[in-house]
Amino acid sequence: MAEVHPSITMTKDRWSRLVVNWYWMTLGLIVLGQVVIFFVGQQMTAEFEPLAYIVQYMLVPDIAITVILVGLEAITRKIPEYRERAIFVTGLLFAICMTLFISPRLPGALIILILPLLSSMLMLKKSYIYICLSVSYFYLILLFIAIPERQNVASICEMIIVAFVLVATAMTGSGVITRGLELFHDIDKSHKSVQELLVKNAMMDRTNKTDALTELYNHKTYHEYIERLIEQQQRSEFPLQVAMMDVDNFKKVNDTYGHWVGDIVLRRVAEIIRAHMEADDFAARYGGEEFIILLTSKTMEQSLMVVETIRKAVAEVIFEELNQGRVTISVGLHDFQANEDKEAFFRKADAALYEAKKTGKNRTVII
Repeated sequence: MAEVHPSITMTKDRWSRLVVNWYWMTLGLIVLGQVVIFFVGQQMTAEFEPLAYIVQYMLVPDIAITVILVGLEAITRKIPEYRERAIFVTGLLFAICMTLFISPRLPGALIILILPLLSSMLMLKKSYIYICLSVSYFYLILLFIAIPERQNVASICEMIIVAFVLVATAMTGSGVITRGLELFHDIDKSHKSVQELLVKNAMMDRTNKTDALTELYNHKTYHEYIERLIEQQQRSEFPLQVAMMDVDNFKKVNDTYGHWVGDIVLRRVAEIIRAHMEADDFAARYGGEEFIILLTSKTMEQSLMVVETIRKAVAEVIFEELNQGRVTISVGLHDFQANEDKEAFFRKADAALYEAKKTGKNRTVII
């Protein structure tokens, strides 16, 4: 099972950059400490050798660490797939260089081996912590064997203390990583739950606002929308027309071929209406075989062209379910007037539709 949760992967680049910056800042603090020790050493003891200190304890380790960090920068930019491993190895080399070049005999110097453990914690990698702990122990044993001055009681006690500190840090780091992964898992789970809830709410909202058969807006949504639209039109005038559409002889279709065929006809008419709508327009199934369209930002002539295109497109459709028959629609079109409310606006379009039906159907009448 993968150790790093997917949520962590999303911020991997940012955290890797932070760890690399942390290495550079640590080097800067070490250089500052070296400079302070240099001046203090000159002031306090005549045995202090400035040139030897600068070469052995400043230039050599600082240049070595700088080269390592420059190599790390190159890897993180050129070979990003090896970035985490490079950061981990850099932490180990950083700590070893500091203890090896500065002075492995200096009391307390070995505690710097905690550095790669901390960087492993930041990367949330338990495996890196275990590898780091093993390498640090191996390094401590090598120091004990290679440096005779460390083979005394005081040095042995110091190494034992450092060993226990490293173990305690590793255990703490492992616990922090476990807790961090759990938190990421919980956050990710909560995020997915919120997303699912939003989807459900959106679906419920869509269900409440649209007609299930035609997927156009429903009667209720039309009334909510027209109220807001008229209020907006009265504040800042813009062209507004309403078109009432009704499928001609629809009762005969249902009676002759069945309601399921009637549903097919309504869906096809709705598809044609949607295909000719613009972003600012609004279409709804008003009820039964009636549709209503609100057209904005158009002149009366442009709106007439739209509804006529829809009417003609419907008349051209051949329905296999009607034995290769066709259906037509009648349209009533009305241009909004400044003194009208939504009821008067609707009544004028409905009256125009009635006139279209009365005078032969399959036509558009303007009132």
